[in-house]
Amino acid sequence: AQNVIQMDDKENGIIISKGNFNYPCSGWQCLSYDGHTVQFTVKIEAKDNKARITFNDLVHHVTAI
Repeated sequence: AQNVIQMDDKENGIIISKGNFNYPCSGWQCLSYDGHTVQFTVKIEAKDNKARITFNDLVHHVTAI
C-alpha cells in the first residue's frame, strides 16, 4: 500500500493512488515491441453513498526488442 496509495483523506472521503497494468503485444506490434505497460493515477471520492472515480495521467510505455 505504501507504493500505491498517494493520499488518504478519510474526512473528505478521498483516496488517490497510482497503478499500472501490462498487456502483451499482438499482431504487427510484435515485430518491434516486446510488451506494453500503462501507468495511471486514480482518484476515488465518496460522499453521501455516492462515488466518483477519475483516471488521470495515463502513460503508455512500450519495450522495444
